[in-house]
Amino acid sequence: MGRFKKIIFSRLFLTAVFVAAQVLLIAFLVYHLATTALYIYFLFQLLSFAMLIWLFQRPGNPSYKLMWAVVILILPIFGGVFYILWGGGRLSGKIKSRLSRVYPEAPFCIHNTDKDEVARLKRFDPQLGRQAEYIANVASAPLYTNTDCVYFPSGEAMYPRLMEELKKAGRFIFLEFFIIEPGVMWDSILRVLAEKARAGVDVRLLYDDIGCSLTLPRNYPEILRRLGIKVGVFNRFTPRLDAFVNSRDHRKICVIDGNVGIMGGINLADEYINLKTRFGYWKDTAAMVRGDAVAGMTRIFAELWRFTHGQQLNLNDYAPTERYQTDGFVQPFSDQPLDECNVAETAYLTMINQATKYLYITTPYLILDNEVITSLCMASRSGVDVRIVCPGIPDKKAIFLVTQSYYPQLIQAGVKIYEYKPGFLHAKMFVCDDKVSIIGSANMDYRSLYLHFECCTAFYFSSIVMSVKNDILDILSQSAEVTIEQIESIPFGARVARTFLKMFSPLL
Repeated sequence: MGRFKKIIFSRLFLTAVFVAAQVLLIAFLVYHLATTALYIYFLFQLLSFAMLIWLFQRPGNPSYKLMWAVVILILPIFGGVFYILWGGGRLSGKIKSRLSRVYPEAPFCIHNTDKDEVARLKRFDPQLGRQAEYIANVASAPLYTNTDCVYFPSGEAMYPRLMEELKKAGRFIFLEFFIIEPGVMWDSILRVLAEKARAGVDVRLLYDDIGCSLTLPRNYPEILRRLGIKVGVFNRFTPRLDAFVNSRDHRKICVIDGNVGIMGGINLADEYINLKTRFGYWKDTAAMVRGDAVAGMTRIFAELWRFTHGQQLNLNDYAPTERYQTDGFVQPFSDQPLDECNVAETAYLTMINQATKYLYITTPYLILDNEVITSLCMASRSGVDVRIVCPGIPDKKAIFLVTQSYYPQLIQAGVKIYEYKPGFLHAKMFVCDDKVSIIGSANMDYRSLYLHFECCTAFYFSSIVMSVKNDILDILSQSAEVTIEQIESIPFGARVARTFLKMFSPLL
C-alpha cells in the first residue's frame, strides 16, 4: 500500500495524469466542437503567451524560466497550472507575512558578520574571504573559528556518534530532518529523546510533512508530544494553488546543548545507515562541529521553528558554552526560496570559478542551469581537474535519465563523469584545491537550488577539507568513468527519452 501511495502522489505520476488529461481534453474538443475547438485552443495559446510575459518579467534565473517556457508552450492548458504549483510562483499573502517575520529583511537579509574573522580569511585567501563575506551578508551566516570538526564518511559512522552525543545532552536537543522513518535508527533515537524530555531537557523536533508523508502517521505529533517532545511539522500539505506547497524543508540538522552540531545529507531512516537495502549500498556523509560554529546551526533551526510555531527562540539561551581549538574557518549557512539570491548555487559557482588545480563533486542528481554548465566547462578547459560522481544505482529512474542527459556536453568539455557502482550516492559535497569544502543537504538540481529550504556548511582551511578529498578519491576508486563512446552507443530511443524528460526537468 505504501509503495502504491508513493507512486500515486509522485511528481512524475501527477505530471503524466495532467498531460494525459490535456491530450484527452484536446481530443474531446476537436471531436465534439470541430471548428469551435480551434478557437478554444487558440485562446489557451494566448493565455500561455500571457503567462510567458508574466514569467519573463519576474526576476530570476533565465535558464530556469526558459525551461518553464517550454513546458507552458508544450502544454498550453495545464502548463501554467504546473508553474503555479511547482515553479516557484507567487506566494499567498499569509505565507509572505509569516516568512517576512522569519526573514525580516528579505530578499537580501543583510547582516554584518564578524569582520575580524572575514579579514583573517582574506589574508589566507582573498577569493575565499569574498565568498565567506557574501554568504555572511546574504544568508546572515557568520564565519566562525574556535571550532573542532569531525567528518563522517557514512551514515553508519555518524549514527553511533550521534547516539553518544544525544545521551550526553543536558540542556536541549534540536532536530530538523526531511525524512524520519520508524526503524532501528529512529526508534533508538526516539527512546533517548523521550528519556531526555522526562529529565527536563528541552527537546524539539521539526520534520517535513511531504518528506514524512509515507513514513509517519498523520497523528505522529500527538504521539511525540505525549512523550514530552516539542514538535513542529513544516508546511502541512493541503491542496491549494500556492507555490509554497512545493517548497519543502530538506534540511538535516542536529544541535545538542549548543556545543555539538551535525549537518549533512543523512536522514533518520535505516537505509541511511545501511540496515535496510535500497538501491545497493547507500553512500552518504555528514560533518560534526563542536564550539562556536554550532551557533550558526542553532540559528538555522530557529528560522523554521519560528515559521512553523510562530515562536521566536532567544538564541542567547542556546549559545555555545564550550570553546575548542580552531580547526580552520567554519560557516554553516541556509538557503531558502523567499529571495532570488540562490545562496547554495552561488557558493557552488564560486568554488567552480575559483578552482585552479582540482574540483571534485558528489551529487545524487545533476540537473543544471546554463551558468553552472558554463562554469564547469570553462574550469575544465582552463586545466582544472573537474570530476563529478553520480549514483550507479538511481533511486528515481526518470531523474537519473535527466542527469545522464547532461553528460555529453560536460564530457566533451573535459569534465570527468563517474557513476558510483556499489549503489546510490546521496552525498552532496564539493571540495576544491585542498582549501575549501562544502557539505550539506543541497543537491545540484532545480528543486534544491530554487525551491527548497536547505542547509550547508563551508569549511575553509579545515582538516575536513582533506577528509572530504580523501573520501571522494575512495569513492572514485569504486566508480566507473563514463566515456564519450558509451554516450554515443546509447540507443536512439533512450536518447529521445532523455531529451524529452530534460524538457520537463523543472517538474521532476
